[in-house]
Amino acid sequence: MKKLFFTFFTLTALSFTSWAQPYKTALGVRVGYPNQVNFTLKHYLGTNWALEFNAGAGYRSAGVDLGFMYHFDIKKVEGLRWYLGAAVDAGTYYRKRYHPVHGYAKHGGFYTGTSIYGGVEYTFSNIPLNLAFDAGPRLQFVPWDHYPDYARVGLTARYTIK
Repeated sequence: MKKLFFTFFTLTALSFTSWAQPYKTALGVRVGYPNQVNFTLKHYLGTNWALEFNAGAGYRSAGVDLGFMYHFDIKKVEGLRWYLGAAVDAGTYYRKRYHPVHGYAKHGGFYTGTSIYGGVEYTFSNIPLNLAFDAGPRLQFVPWDHYPDYARVGLTARYTIK
C-alpha cells in the first residue's frame, strides 16, 4: 500500500510539473523588513505556483517565514513576472523600551504573524540570476501589543537552478 501511495504521489506531482517557469529552484539573499537579512529558498511547484522559505535575522530579532505564491507572466518583457503571495512567520525578538516613569525596560519573546504581498521578479536569460522586489501588509498575532510590524518589504537576489 505504501509503494502504491508513493507511486501515485510521485506521478501526480510530476504531472503538474512544467518547464514554462524561468527556473525550478533558486537560492539567495533577501534584504528588507521585518528581518533585515534573510537566506531564501524558492521552489516552483508547477508553472505558476511556488513556495518560498526565508530564514534571517535583524536588529535584536530572528525569524523564519514560509510563503506560497502565484506568478503571472508579463508578456512584453521576457523573464519578467509579477506575483501575489501569502506567508506565515515566527521568530524571537529582544527590545529595550523607554517608559517615562520606569526608565528603560528590557523585554523579549516569541512572535508570530502573517502577511499578504505582491511583487515583481526578473530572471536573466543569459546568467543564472533572479532579482525580485515585493511588499505588502503584515499582521502580527503574538505579541499583539509590543512592537507590531505592519509591513513586509524586501529586495531579493537569487542564484537560479534550472
